[in-house]
Amino acid sequence: MNKKNEIYDVSAELAKEFGEIGTKKREEATAKAWEEYKLTMELTKALGCIPIEDLITEDFGERGTAEREDFENS
Repeated sequence: MNKKNEIYDVSAELAKEFGEIGTKKREEATAKAWEEYKLTMELTKALGCIPIEDLITEDFGERGTAEREDFENS
């Protein structure tokens, strides 16, 4: 994708690479991605950094709250 402002269908790319939602390959890829994310967050915190998600939660509340929805949709 080289063109600026080109529409990019992430769901289609994930389906092409890992299969549709619910397939074994997709579930395995999702589990691996979450494990890598958790490890990254643990390392980030161990280095004394505060993940942006934690800062946003501190300022605007947990996902799903009205304040957070307002922030994410602004």
